[in-house]
Amino acid sequence: MKFGKETKRYTADIFTKIAEYLLSIVILGSIISGHFYLKIVLIGFVSFLLLVVVAIMLVASTED
Repeated sequence: MKFGKETKRYTADIFTKIAEYLLSIVILGSIISGHFYLKIVLIGFVSFLLLVVVAIMLVASTED
């Protein structure tokens, strides 16, 4: 399936917003709960990086 440039940019924007919200929810949730679970924070950070990398790849593919 082929996507247009606008669709790729829109999808990349959605991925970056999801990544921001995911990381902020994980960190804020751990602060509010009073328990800092390093494993959950690391999983949230890895998910953040993965979504940002996918968004960068989508934007880079529109430059062709």
